[in-house]
Amino acid sequence: MRTVLPLLMLTVAGNLSLPAEGAPSPAQGVAPFVDELTRAVVYVDLARAEVDRLMDLAVPIVPQAAFYETPFRAELDEARAVLRAAGIDRLYVVISLADLPQQVWFLVAPCTDNLDAEALASQLPADLPKRLRGSARLTVERLDRADSGSVLFIGPEDALTRLKRNRPKPRPELAAAFATAGDAPVRAVFVPTDDDRRVVEELVPILPDWLGGGPSTVITRGLRWAAVRVDLEPEPSLRLVIESASPETTEALRRQWAKILARWGRAEPFLPEVVDRRLTLTLDKPGGGLEALQTLISPPLTREAVDRTVREQLRALGLAMHNWYDAHRSLPAQASYDADGRPLLSWRVHVLPYLGRREAARLYQQFHLDEPWDSEHNRELIKKMPDVYAMPGSKTARQGRTCYVRPVGESTSCPGSQPITFPDVTDGTSNTVLIVEVDDEHAVPWTKPADLDFDPENPARGLGGHIEGTARSVFVDGGPRLLKNLLTDPGRVSQLKAIFTRNGGEVVRSVD
Repeated sequence: MRTVLPLLMLTVAGNLSLPAEGAPSPAQGVAPFVDELTRAVVYVDLARAEVDRLMDLAVPIVPQAAFYETPFRAELDEARAVLRAAGIDRLYVVISLADLPQQVWFLVAPCTDNLDAEALASQLPADLPKRLRGSARLTVERLDRADSGSVLFIGPEDALTRLKRNRPKPRPELAAAFATAGDAPVRAVFVPTDDDRRVVEELVPILPDWLGGGPSTVITRGLRWAAVRVDLEPEPSLRLVIESASPETTEALRRQWAKILARWGRAEPFLPEVVDRRLTLTLDKPGGGLEALQTLISPPLTREAVDRTVREQLRALGLAMHNWYDAHRSLPAQASYDADGRPLLSWRVHVLPYLGRREAARLYQQFHLDEPWDSEHNRELIKKMPDVYAMPGSKTARQGRTCYVRPVGESTSCPGSQPITFPDVTDGTSNTVLIVEVDDEHAVPWTKPADLDFDPENPARGLGGHIEGTARSVFVDGGPRLLKNLLTDPGRVSQLKAIFTRNGGEVVRSVD
């Protein structure tokens, strides 16, 4: 499950800019919006933190994020462009318990005093709040205060009302934590209060085994604040600093840290350095710490996880093709065409409204349907490839390339520009392939009118490749199938060829 805070700290931050020379420190810039219920603040940099580099860092750490990264990157890029065009060069994510049980975060960004917040709101990606597990409707408003000047607010309306009414409360530990983060393009601080410590000690006097056991005071008294900095150049790195109350509590926290690592079976490179009252841990490349963290938190995708996701994707695509058939009384042709017969956009674009997903239908409305897939306008939408076309584990997905294609040929279920009907599939809809998985080499831009040219002499060419010896598919009846024995058994080549033809008259014994 993707959690809000890691995404806010590692991906929302990926759009955003450090103040220019002489500008106020991050702590000063956010101070008017901080009170006793503020627990964390993220400072982000529009100019230096590139979305692609930050997502490359975040995706392996945040569980399952690889399944959703392609549209997420595009939306973050779009948000970044909108904010920068409005003259916004830095942004703060504030996490506050004041808004519980509703959304606990809001955004503030210094802006010009003539910013049109309503116009800016209309340009922001509509699906971004949902992806960040935020409110379905976020308030976007320019807030003018004597202590902060003009700032753009994005968040729940209740939080905006509270900020207009409340006075800030000094939090000197916030400034101290930010100071340790240096000039990194992404900085985050966590600042618990004495009330937090007391509540933890009362509710959890003894730590659970997975936290090393022992009294919880070793943590509550050992952690005054924590700061994280994220650097992206020349190589990605994370640096964590924890300040404790005294050298004694620092040493106790270090020992507890070592106990936790021992339970995980991992010590190096996660042991922090200790200097006076601070623990410091740096994870970077080529030292290997960052890769070790990624492996520890998010191990490689299992076959079961991949199979489950692919089945869901293919089932959705099969249903979309049948929904299209119900509306048009035929399967879609490989592409749409202009008056001169030139292909424009792939069938994958045209079935978007039939997926039963609002975001897919909205994406379809963004296409210029009378232009080719690589026109100046349409090629910008390649990076918005929907999740349903993103093969989990495929490196091509982040490039807007899909491994889900149709076999194209005169006798297949996709004879190019000519749409077919179910009666045209005389071999039977449960015996004929409609969509098939191909390897990364044969992946195509999802909007491009390109698929897999079926080769009767070598019907296995390009199939599968993500799990050895298998290829996933959808048949014309809409059902997902796993092709395995047909690919690996040389004696069944004729049967493999048979399931790719719709009218060959062959007897298909089995499609596995």
